[in-house]
Amino acid sequence: MEQWIRCANPLSLVVSDTPPALLLAASADTGLDCGRLLKDALHSVGGRGGGTSALAQGSAPSFEAVVKARDHVVALLHAPRHAESNVPQVAEQ
Repeated sequence: MEQWIRCANPLSLVVSDTPPALLLAASADTGLDCGRLLKDALHSVGGRGGGTSALAQGSAPSFEAVVKARDHVVALLHAPRHAESNVPQVAEQ
């Protein structure tokens, strides 16, 4: 599986099917907190993970769950950013 995300700052999102896992890495100038983003995304599908602002990893119960978590991360990365914090803001559902 190959998927590209374009952004102005270096960022990598890696998906593994066996074991079902995600890895997210970003340069410091992105202003992203990879640990928080990945932890929230994986928690939403019954998985677990976390890490630092620069590098995070985690797993989910199935590949389908990992794909949902990946889609969640991608949606957050494409969400408008709050001007003061440069953190993606997502509307409550």
